[in-house]
Amino acid sequence: MIKKFLPRIFTGKKSLSARWFVHYKDENGHKRRKYGNINSFNTIEERMLAAQKIVSELNYLDAISSASKLEKKILNQLRLREATWRKKTYQCKRSKLKIFFDWIRGKEWTKEVVNEFFFDYLTNDRRVKESTYNDYIRHIKNALTWCKKEGLMEDIKKRKAVCIPAQYFTESQRTFLIGVLKKEKPDLWFAVQFVYYCFIRPRSELTFLKVGDIILEDKRILIPAKVAKNGKQEYVA
Repeated sequence: MIKKFLPRIFTGKKSLSARWFVHYKDENGHKRRKYGNINSFNTIEERMLAAQKIVSELNYLDAISSASKLEKKILNQLRLREATWRKKTYQCKRSKLKIFFDWIRGKEWTKEVVNEFFFDYLTNDRRVKESTYNDYIRHIKNALTWCKKEGLMEDIKKRKAVCIPAQYFTESQRTFLIGVLKKEKPDLWFAVQFVYYCFIRPRSELTFLKVGDIILEDKRILIPAKVAKNGKQEYVA
C-alpha cells in the first residue's frame, strides 16, 4: 500500500540563506519538493506562513482525492472559511472532522450511522472525555449545517462535562524543577520565565520574538501584532 504523503517544511535550520521548500510524497509515492513563493520573502515569519499555506493546500488535495460527494462539500466549505478563524481554531475543526471522515468513509451517511460514531466509537472505542465529546458535536453539526444535513444529528445531545480542578506544583516541586533547569537546561529556564512571569504564549508568540522586541531601558517586551493572539501590538511590562 502506498503511504499518504506527509508534507514537511524544510527551512535549512531556519536560515534565510537556504532555499526553503515543502517536502511531500505524491499520489504515486514519489518524493517531491514544492517551493511556491516561499523564498521571495525576507523574514522567517513570512516564509513560514507561505510554507504553511502550501502544506494546507497539499493536505486539502490529499483529503479531497478520496472523499465522498458530501465530504467534498464540507471540505470545500471548511477551506473557504479557514481565513475567518484563528489558526488553532481551524486546526481543531479540521482534526475533529478528519477523524469523523476517516471513520464514516465507505458507510452511508444516515442518522443511525452518525449515532454509531458518537454512541459507540467515541464513547466506547476512543473513550473521549465529555468536553471533547461536546467539541465533536459542535464541529460536526456545524459542518453538516453547511450541507443542510444537520438532521443527522437530531439524536445527539451534549453531555454534562465534569470540571477537573487545576493542579499546581507544590513549593518543593517548584524549587526542585527550578534547580534542575538552572543547572542542566539554562536556555529552557530562560524561556520558561518568559511564559511564567510575562504570560507570553510559548509557540505562537515567544518563538517569534526578536532581541529588539525586548526593551531593557523601559523594562518591557513588545509583542508584535503579527504574532499576538488578538492581532494587536501590545507590551508586557
